[in-house]
Formats: sequence, C-alpha cells, structure tokens
Amino acid sequence: MKEPLLNLLIKTYSKKAHASYCKKLNNINELQTQLLKKIINNGIGTCFGRDHGFKKIKNYNDYKNSVPLKCYESFSNYISLMKQGERQILTKTKTLVLAETSGTISGKKLIPISKNHLKKYILSGKSLLLNYMGSSGDIDIVSGKILYLQGSPNLNKSSVVPSGRLSGITHHYTPKLLKSKKVPSYEINCIEDWKLKVDRIIKSCPHKELKLIAGVPPWVLHFLRRSEELMKRPVREIYPNLKYYIQGGASFLPYKPAFEHFFSDRKLIRLETFASSEGFIGYRFNPEEDDFTLNPDSGIFYEFISLENFKHNKMIERVELSEVQLGEPYILIISSLSGLYGYVSDDIICFTDNRPYKFKFISRRGHSLSIFGEHLIESEIDCAMAETLDKAGHSLVDYFVKPIIKENKKPYYEWHIEFDYIPKNLNKISFLLDHNLMARNSYYKDLIKGGNIGLSRIIPYANGELYKALEKKGRFGGQNKVTRFS
Repeated sequence: MKEPLLNLLIKTYSKKAHASYCKKLNNINELQTQLLKKIINNGIGTCFGRDHGFKKIKNYNDYKNSVPLKCYESFSNYISLMKQGERQILTKTKTLVLAETSGTISGKKLIPISKNHLKKYILSGKSLLLNYMGSSGDIDIVSGKILYLQGSPNLNKSSVVPSGRLSGITHHYTPKLLKSKKVPSYEINCIEDWKLKVDRIIKSCPHKELKLIAGVPPWVLHFLRRSEELMKRPVREIYPNLKYYIQGGASFLPYKPAFEHFFSDRKLIRLETFASSEGFIGYRFNPEEDDFTLNPDSGIFYEFISLENFKHNKMIERVELSEVQLGEPYILIISSLSGLYGYVSDDIICFTDNRPYKFKFISRRGHSLSIFGEHLIESEIDCAMAETLDKAGHSLVDYFVKPIIKENKKPYYEWHIEFDYIPKNLNKISFLLDHNLMARNSYYKDLIKGGNIGLSRIIPYANGELYKALEKKGRFGGQNKVTRFS
C-alpha cells in the first residue's frame, strides 16, 4: 500500500476512534452501571459470589452492602485455590494468567487477569495512541520503530494458572498495527539479566528508525545513558528521529532535567499512562494537559472512599463515580471482570473535572513521610526534588529517603541520591531541598522551625552505584521501581 494512502487510512481510523472514545466519556456513568451488572453476573455461582450473596444483588447499594472493602490479603485464599486448578473461584470466566506486581508498596502480589480484562488492557494501550493521533492529527508517532522497555514475556508455569509480569504478558498480545514496528525481538525480550538485555537491545535496535520509546522513567534514562556509553556518541546522534515517549509507573518530575539533557535538540512529546496490574485507569494523550482522563473502557467499575472516611473506618461511605466531589482526595477502589471486588488500591487521586472526568495523582497509601507527623505526600516530595535539582543545576538518576533516629540526638531525614555526577555543594542542595519541602508542607516547616527535627542530609551516589545495590536485591530493570521510602 502506498504511503499517502496508508497515512490517510490511519488519520481516518484514528479520528473515528477518538470520536468513539469521546462518546464513551460522555456516557461513562451509564457505562459504569452496565459494567457493574456484568461484573456481578460474572461472579454469581462462584466461590466468592456464594460467600457474598451475589444472587441477591440488584443495584449498587446492594453491592456495597454485600461486598465490604477488601485488601489484597482478603483475596489470597481464593487465588491459592485458583493456582491449584480450582475453577469458578472468583469468576465464571477462566483466569488466563496471574500478574506479578513489583511490590513497591505492599509486597509481591498476584493479580488475576481474565481474557476479557486483558483484552480491555491491550485496547486501552492502543487507545492512547489512537486518541493522540485522532485529536492532534499527528500520525508520525507510528511512522517508525517502537521500543518498549518491558519485563520478560516468559511465564512461570509452576502452578496450573501461569504467572508473570504484566508488561511481559502484554508482549504476547501486541495489536497487529504495532507488531511489525515493535522492537526488540522476542528472544532479546526473554533475557532475564537486565544489563545484558539492555546492551543487546541497544546493539540490535534500528537506531535511525526508532521513533517512540516507552517504559518507566529511570529505566529509560538508564537505556539512554548506556546507549551513549556503548555507541560513544550522544543520544541526539544515535537516535536522531526519537521524539515520542510513553511513560508510566513513576512521576516524571524528578527525572525531567535528565530527559531535557538528552533531548536538548528537540521537543520530546510525552504521553502518560496511569495503569497498574489491576487495570488501565487513565491516560494523558494531550501533552499540554497536566491531568489524567479517566479511562471509560477499562473493564473496571470505579468506586472511591475519601481519605477522611477511610481514616475513621467509615467504609460504607464509599461512593460510585457519579457521586465524587471535585477537590476531594479519594482512595481508588477497583472491581473488575477479572474477579477483584471492592479492592482497595494504593492510589490516592483527586478529581479536577467531571465533564469529562479528569484527575490528579496525589500519592500512594503508605508512600509518604510522616514519621514525625509531617504528612509529606509523594507529589510534594517529587515537586520539591525537581525544583531543587533544577536550581542546583543537576539531574537525577534516582533516590530514596529514610529517617535517622538516634538516642539523645535530633532526628532527621537522610536522602540517598544518585546524581548525574557527585556535586561539591551538598550542603546547599540539602538546604534547598528543605526550603522547597517547607514551602509545600506547613507541618514540615513547623517541625523544622520548632527544632523537632533536624535539617536533611544527603548521601550522594556516583553514577551506577544506586542501581548496583538494586541489582543485588534482584530489583534492577523491567518494571521494578526504587522503593522511595525506607
């Protein structure tokens, strides 16, 4: 097919897909009601459905009265039965695979994934590209090769239901539109040793054809740094046509200066996903927008409980999407076609609009600093870190923080930071960091000014040292992320 005709077909198809998406956004509350019925019907007659009276559930109020909010541990016995080959435990439909989480917050988990739900996940990823092309008219994003830095597609088949990283599982279900454009090869993707895998990707990658890269920010930066080391040239020469980046899994802010360094010669167009092993919650396909748009076709029935009600154990006060209030911090609750019901996620979000529904990510439960009562949330820390490094003229590789408490000494926070190069002015950087944290959080300011905690101290890491520590723990590369708070 000639290129002009192909481009016309892609433009037409993406515009229609975007129009269909906008229609779903406008009807999302009706779609949510329909989806809840499907989820309940999928659970009737199952072990979980019998335990929770699914046959008697007629509407949303019945559902939340019959299904209390549940953490992952509440599903672990059901999942154990599924691993042994028992059927109709959580859903009538077959569980295709168990997705292994990275365990950033709550430790390793196995999330059930059904065929229908996985299909929704794949279509949501495809929708991100189609919505960008359909809304912007820019189809250049699919004109070259696409590199997705992902986990191994190899599955663990030690139990009846296989398991693996979701990023690797999706490799088996790549849409036809992208199959011919995707790199690396299946054989290279199966390499378990992350360092070896990255080197093989760099050497085999069609450098000039690479147009889009996707992955967690620190591992993409590692890929870019390693490319320069191996090829002995700057990124702008190795990948002259790379100008699109799809990211998720971590805030972009702390890594922004490093990306700007690598792409100082061009504008990097960044699209963003808000997804986890539990589902594809939202995305940002307009690079000019700060907020995520809630995914109307995720296969997830959304519920929410305010932080205030959660803290006071008022679990029955959870609400469905049509009842959310703008500006209120909510913990996201998930019910899915894969057999999660009233599942309390780690994500805390805040809605900024309801026409369509848009939200900001605030933090993850348990992913904040409050050892001394300061209540510093993840977004405040990321913003403070980004501003500090920008003013200091440094870029970040990665970091984590831990409290230091010693007898008869004032407690303080110790920030372990790997810089692009070790700075000489560590005292200035720690001062700037505290200043920016105090500007964003009055509790932290009061604790510092009142002498309850001491000023921060920075432990610098040379290039590669922090990741060497992760490698020893088996947490280097793929979808693994640095555990920020130690």
